[in-house]
Amino acid sequence: MARRIARGWPAAACGALLAAIATPAAAQEVVVLPDGAPATLQAALDAARAATAPTAVVVPAGRWDWGTGRVVAGGLRDVVVIGLGADRSRFVRTTDCPGGAMVQIERSSRVRVAELAFDGCDALTERNADGDWTRPIGLQLVDVDDLRVDHCSFRDFGWAGVRTNGDRDGCRGVIDHCDFTRMYIDEMAARYTLGYGVAVSGLGVLEGVGFGSPDATFVEDCTFDRARHAIAAGGGARYVFRHNDVTANRLSHAVDAHGQEGAAAVGTEWVEVYENVIHDPEAPTAAVRIRGGRGVVWGNTIRDYTYAVSLWEETPQPTGPVHIWGNHLGPGVTRLGDIRGSPDARDAAPSGYAAYRYPHRRVVELQARAGPDQDAVAGDGGTAAVYLDAGASSAEDGSIVRYRWYDGDVPISSCVRDVVELARGAHAVVLAVERDDGRVEFDTAHVRVGTDAPLVSSGTWPDRWFVPLVGRGTIEVLATPRAAPMNGYVGFTGRRRVAGHEDHAILVRFNPDGRIDAYDGAAGYRADAVREYRPDVPVRITIDVDLAARRYDVRVEGDLLARGFAFRADVQTVGQMTAWDASGELSVEALRVSGEVAAPDPSCGGGADADADADADVDAEPDAAADGDDGSDAGGDAGAEVPPGDAGVDAAAPDAAAGTPADGDGCGCAVPGRGGATAAGAAAALLLLSGRRRRRGATAPSRRDVVG
Repeated sequence: MARRIARGWPAAACGALLAAIATPAAAQEVVVLPDGAPATLQAALDAARAATAPTAVVVPAGRWDWGTGRVVAGGLRDVVVIGLGADRSRFVRTTDCPGGAMVQIERSSRVRVAELAFDGCDALTERNADGDWTRPIGLQLVDVDDLRVDHCSFRDFGWAGVRTNGDRDGCRGVIDHCDFTRMYIDEMAARYTLGYGVAVSGLGVLEGVGFGSPDATFVEDCTFDRARHAIAAGGGARYVFRHNDVTANRLSHAVDAHGQEGAAAVGTEWVEVYENVIHDPEAPTAAVRIRGGRGVVWGNTIRDYTYAVSLWEETPQPTGPVHIWGNHLGPGVTRLGDIRGSPDARDAAPSGYAAYRYPHRRVVELQARAGPDQDAVAGDGGTAAVYLDAGASSAEDGSIVRYRWYDGDVPISSCVRDVVELARGAHAVVLAVERDDGRVEFDTAHVRVGTDAPLVSSGTWPDRWFVPLVGRGTIEVLATPRAAPMNGYVGFTGRRRVAGHEDHAILVRFNPDGRIDAYDGAAGYRADAVREYRPDVPVRITIDVDLAARRYDVRVEGDLLARGFAFRADVQTVGQMTAWDASGELSVEALRVSGEVAAPDPSCGGGADADADADADVDAEPDAAADGDDGSDAGGDAGAEVPPGDAGVDAAAPDAAAGTPADGDGCGCAVPGRGGATAAGAAAALLLLSGRRRRRGATAPSRRDVVG
């Protein structure tokens, strides 16, 4: 449960008020499942058919064993099934490997599946009634228009990770930023040869759609490892395969298009394959093989194959024309070879050809960005102040007019940026952004509020988040090296997922020479004074930060170590601490932050007008998303930042002009879906509030101490 900082009413009372005034749309907008079991998801999707507004079904963190369970749902519109990241929300088969799809969605429109892992089996265990081995699929989409599958992972499925099928309206959409791993397992060779990352099937009709059309299944910005084919098609299907990385294709070529094979009425209508990197195969004959239909193959980087493209014409359907041009071939790779029959190959683009826009419209038309996962520390009151920032959200067409934040399915804010308190434990934070035409998109972030244990260094950058500095401020920590010499550091940076040393703005190192130094921009590590360290002796480090100048000073036990050092990474906020080591170990604790820290939007006070003002504020103010990779698992994306400890809530308040309980908005910024409380509802809520202490507001940015 979350509390809104300094707007005066506690979580329980706010919850009662929200329940009293919520509109039907707000009540059904976010559904957080109690678990990730198939029966639970099935019930939620069945209920979503009756929804009258866009709905997010949120799968909690966990490794959910599905056994032989399946989910089949249809008649959905504007439904998002979203987890807390593919590394956290996982659907798995452990011992059973039944045929068919784990999740099948059919006869639906505007459905999105995101931030989930689908884990199949590494062995085939079940035969069908005819005695054939079953063919498992991760996710199947049948007659789903305007589909999107993003930031998911798929592993160990005998048929395909994702299968789409339908007519030009029934498999139109995009699969993006997904990972496909080991779709072709060894024992399949003796049983059947499928093993696709993505399989695209039509309805047995060539519809006469031209190149460059959006009426296709698009696969972009994905990775494929150890599939037989990264993608395959047949039955009148069309696909666009672009900006992907394909490696270690097994048994056969990496990219495939079927002809009119067996009892099929038609083969593939066309494929577009461009600007991919296809390399390091296990089966090196050909990267792309088209066995029926038309195609364009251009701008790809292809390495380690004998042939870039192979064309077969061995079925009644012609193969071609296939246009091949502008590919970047590694040493020993021949442009075209392994030809069968009389396919039509051409060495230039089709007349008038124009590729469909990239990224796909569905990816960028409306993006909610809740930010990276956060690890915060609770203070003595059992809560941590958490900075919510949806500033990286965007609408390509129109504008965002409303922001709604949820802790689970409980509304907590409608500000672009806000500061709330979260109790100790794990939280599924959900962001909904609404465009001026009523379209809504969702994103999630996992926030864990833990105890004030020391942050212990490792090679994977464990982190702590705090309400970020946005101007001048001071950071203090107590760092204890467990060996001398050692090689490790405490680092500070902004709203980005740390994956390397270069992602940090500030680095204070315990170096292998037994001294402490800091990173000074292009000059690298150095120090203005000599300061040695000893094992198991705590060192008080004080860092004075100037965000505007992108510089910092470092003092060790009060003595100057570094003056005016330049940031390594160009960030606009500093709200994340990490600890890293290559040898030895560094323990960091007693984090304290003071100065100009982020505060809620002063313009976000209540009602629809405040929502519109908040949207304008995003464009008017520098956005912390400029820090770089904003870290959202929505694979790319934006962030919320979390301070350590109970952060002096009076000083962390939003602008007093935004209102206090006496002004009629005691739960913080505008309540999602709020029109106005009924007299009975408001009276019931006010009964809960009697005797509660009000807190006063402050201006933003605030100057305060954060203790952890």
